[in-house]
Amino acid sequence: MTSFAILVLGVIVSAITGTGAIMIGLQEAADPDHSRVEDLSAVEKQIVGRDGPG
Repeated sequence: MTSFAILVLGVIVSAITGTGAIMIGLQEAADPDHSRVEDLSAVEKQIVGRDGPG
């Protein structure tokens, strides 16, 4: 494999891993059993629709 192919593969794998981590984090933020509203950032609250208590 050329260096360019390895670089492209690394970028693709990193993008997939990063996207997965973000999606898992948002699922946890959306679940009231795993997170408190006061611990979420404003962006997380807006994305997962947890503006109010509970």
